[in-house]
Amino acid sequence: MKNLHILSIDKFSEPYINFINKHFNPGEHQFALISSKLNTEFRSKYKNIKRFYNKPFSFLLLIKYMNKSEHIMIHSLFNPKILLLLFFQPWLLKKSYWIVWGGDLYAYMKPRKTIRAKMKELLRTFVIKRFGHIVALVKGDYDLAKKWYSVTGKYHHGAYINPISKKYLDSLPKKNECEKGSLVIQIGNSADPANNHLEVLKKLKRFREENITIYSPLSYAGDESYIKVIIEEGKKIFGDKFIPLTEFLPPEEYSAYLNNIDVAIFNNDRQQALGNIYALLYLNKKVYIRSDTSMWSHFKEKFDIEMNDFLAIDNLDFEQFAYIGGSQSKVKIERVFKEEYFVSIWESIFNEKNES
Repeated sequence: MKNLHILSIDKFSEPYINFINKHFNPGEHQFALISSKLNTEFRSKYKNIKRFYNKPFSFLLLIKYMNKSEHIMIHSLFNPKILLLLFFQPWLLKKSYWIVWGGDLYAYMKPRKTIRAKMKELLRTFVIKRFGHIVALVKGDYDLAKKWYSVTGKYHHGAYINPISKKYLDSLPKKNECEKGSLVIQIGNSADPANNHLEVLKKLKRFREENITIYSPLSYAGDESYIKVIIEEGKKIFGDKFIPLTEFLPPEEYSAYLNNIDVAIFNNDRQQALGNIYALLYLNKKVYIRSDTSMWSHFKEKFDIEMNDFLAIDNLDFEQFAYIGGSQSKVKIERVFKEEYFVSIWESIFNEKNES
């Protein structure tokens, strides 16, 4: 077995598996899907997929796969059982590739108040610093991994197929810039607290009398209590101008929704929401992110795109905040929607030789 992929069932998993099997030899790839539910739906037609249900006995076969494969692709490091498997088989780490999703790296910043949390971080440190390869969606995350965990593994740039496809985006009618309707604002991409929704609502409060509509996608990645707080605060400040999106939209519908956005704000304190941001930039929307995150340099260095700094938003009046201008971001970001771009990225990773 050449490449073993260990990944959870996520919205990115099926498009990724289909992409790899379409553009590479399926016989060289085995996908180990980790799930906590026996009845989790997964519609892929390919035969190189094996499910593991977070049961100790079921991982015996996975251990066999891990030892027989040439490369092990760890798609995020959230699962504690995978962490333990790697910890107790350290000889596997040199041939392992950690594909950093963001939260699995930034867990370093979370306070560790319990003995269990401290022990988990010790395990993470042992494993992470010994990975032979680090695949990061933005280079800044690799730099942070070096700073926090003293990693010595080789850096690779990685990317996932965006569920929001170029085909969907190109089919959308161009929004009429001459219309003097409400300014449509998006806050965040999910209910993950890393979006720092409350801070955004507070900073936008001074614009509440303007002709605005604020949407906040809250359909996944957060608990009910946090979602309730965001909705209550949004309604308290903006009334009916604040519209929470609590139902998950399929890619086609979500693409149409993004096309209606004028300004999007991602107050994430880490690399996150790249799929949303890429799509919005392709649609030439105005996007605010934080200048103190790894994403800021990513867009400047990789795409030559000057992003708008959320940290400077207090210095803007409403006209400056809303002004979009003649954005050329679509031309610069277009390549991340082309399959050949992803093929070249993963081809480079798969062809890498392990160092002895």
